[in-house]
Amino acid sequence: MVATALLLASCGGSSASPDRPAPVPGATIVYGSERLAWNQDGNTSSLQFLAYVDDSPVALDASCATTPLPAQCSAPLPPLTTGVHRIAVAAVAAESAVSGLESERSESITVQKVTARSVVSALSFPDAGIPSSAPGLESLVTAADGRAFAVDVVARGLRAPVQLAVAADGRVLVAEANGHVRVIRPDEPGREAAALDAHALLDPPLMGPLGVALHPDFARNHFVYLAFLAEEQPAGARLRIVRLRETADLLGEPATLFEAPVTAAFQDPSVPILGAAHGSPDSLSAGAPRLAFGPDRLLYVLLPPETEFDREPSASRPLASMLRLADDGRAPDVGPLSGINVHPLGVGWHPATSDLWVIAPSGNGSAVLRPVTSGPLPAMDAGGLAVLRLTDAGGAAASPALAFEPTETTSALAAAFSADLDPASFTVVRLATPVLIETVLSGISGRIGDAVAARDGTLFLATSNSVGADPDAGGDIVVRLRARPSP
Repeated sequence: MVATALLLASCGGSSASPDRPAPVPGATIVYGSERLAWNQDGNTSSLQFLAYVDDSPVALDASCATTPLPAQCSAPLPPLTTGVHRIAVAAVAAESAVSGLESERSESITVQKVTARSVVSALSFPDAGIPSSAPGLESLVTAADGRAFAVDVVARGLRAPVQLAVAADGRVLVAEANGHVRVIRPDEPGREAAALDAHALLDPPLMGPLGVALHPDFARNHFVYLAFLAEEQPAGARLRIVRLRETADLLGEPATLFEAPVTAAFQDPSVPILGAAHGSPDSLSAGAPRLAFGPDRLLYVLLPPETEFDREPSASRPLASMLRLADDGRAPDVGPLSGINVHPLGVGWHPATSDLWVIAPSGNGSAVLRPVTSGPLPAMDAGGLAVLRLTDAGGAAASPALAFEPTETTSALAAAFSADLDPASFTVVRLATPVLIETVLSGISGRIGDAVAARDGTLFLATSNSVGADPDAGGDIVVRLRARPSP
């Protein structure tokens, strides 16, 4: 019974970030919301666990996933006083707790507990266009690794934005839940344009929100791709992928590239229907398909969680939730994605290795963030680098979105998702060793519909400030985060 590979992670949920004292060499800064994570040999059903904090034992409220082996265990960080501490973990046989039969301790990790301050609330975000030199008007947030971000709002009055696409010229296309596509210019307030009313242009009309993506050569060909579910008589639905051409902020010349029937999927009741932020979870119109061009220049399509393709040969296997297409809508020679047996909730690509990463549900209102290969995909029913809480105490579901910064170093990768509901938050995952998960923004009381990274590293978040609002209410925003030199 030996606990190995002790790591440190956090499950969001914190509305605070550290005040950045001078770091102690070799220590990882923590502020109380982190979790310990380790691999455990043997049968964990008969084990209890202790954390040794500076050689003093503290009982842990641990949970372990029994597959794959070795078991992957985690527990809340034990209470710590401000300062530097060494932490190790040991396993104790439950039936031998009195006799004290105990495993060897894991290798210790060193942490530095710091005091905390409140992070920036969405209610205080300034509008874009305010000069950065204006004193007191630029909102800054600081992550646990010392990086600072300037935060502002680049668009207001949106209607449940569900997917963003950033062009090389800086424009951001926003697909709204009411079937509109809007073009915003982050540095030119007031120059927003309504690029498309899908209900007026597309036939048959869409049943729910749009997914949107730009062709890798958008600067040359101005191709924009939309995906949506359309009604199919007598009582079905079809996924349609339409290519349009952008001219002067308007979308036109629609051409259908791909369509296939879809059907409602049976869901594990413990896994929330995350796509149903607007609409009934039992309706095919709930949620939006997701589109993204991968580094292989293929178009990846992800259905809403409550739907599957109906006997589509190009769809992923064994769960028909994804497919990849050439930019002309044809199935490529690489074949369908394999090993997809859990419906991903968000996807992204490692900027250095081009490996595909997913946020996948793991039951009990949680999900895992984990890498899968860019070739045939392994099973995604267990494991993962970070466990994300996706429901609040009342069972309301969050809406995760995944984005990677365009960097060549693994330690600087970031993922964005809404991990908590009260309040919702923007959380950064640092995929270094140890893995760190930190809440950076709070006060977004709704969902993060999407998160995308521009080529210069700027992050855009499509957010809501009105839980359960009518998608036609028009109270949503797009937030921008730009890296700033650390103070």
